[in-house]
Amino acid sequence: MIEEKGILEFLAEDLGFGDVTTEALIPEEIKARAVILAKQAGS
Repeated sequence: MIEEKGILEFLAEDLGFGDVTTEALIPEEIKARAVILAKQAGS
C-alpha cells in the first residue's frame, strides 16, 4: 500500500516544470481519461 507521504512526493515532483517525461513523449493534442477505483475505503 502506498502511504499518503509517498503520493504527495509523487505529485510534488511534477510541480514547477510539470511532468517533463509526459510532455516529451505525448503530443499535446492527445486526450485521455481515467477512472480510479478503490477496493475498500481508506485505500
